[in-house]
Amino acid sequence: MFLNAILKTTLVCASFAVLAPSLASALTIDFNGTSSGTPLVMGAYQIDDARIVNGNCNVLDCLALNKNETSILTRVDGAAFTLTSIWFQLLGNPADLLITGSNIGASVTLSSPPLFKNTPYNHLFDGTFANVTSVIFSNIGKGNIRIDDIVLGDNPTTVPLPAGAGLLIAALGSLGVMRRRRAAA
Repeated sequence: MFLNAILKTTLVCASFAVLAPSLASALTIDFNGTSSGTPLVMGAYQIDDARIVNGNCNVLDCLALNKNETSILTRVDGAAFTLTSIWFQLLGNPADLLITGSNIGASVTLSSPPLFKNTPYNHLFDGTFANVTSVIFSNIGKGNIRIDDIVLGDNPTTVPLPAGAGLLIAALGSLGVMRRRRAAA
């Protein structure tokens, strides 16, 4: 019984040690209460050529791109980050949003007809834009684009091998002791 409690405690602590850094590092840029500017600095991040509007946004204010407009998202300190998701709305026909991770060569084009036209949408990137130093949002269509709720994360720091090894050894040792006690009983 006592070993069972130790095992559960060890596994719960190991889970928090692994998950806590990734949960704490997420940041959402929502543009509320900001005004247009170059660069628009929001905490550790900045957006060059930011035009902020109030209309067709998720909540209150958002980033707007008209035909052939581009905005560039970077960290103020130049460090790499991960683009996790964005809320966007493509207005008009056609509206095409090109998102490019400049240092990794990855890009995604989100087009309006027929799926996204005049419909708010939240897009998850599933690691496409991990470890980028800048993200370029470009309107390559004829319509207008609204971008809001940009979810970003710092690149995860690796757990040093000695710390990770200690957690693994403690968990495996607890499992071994429990198995041996059950076999003896």
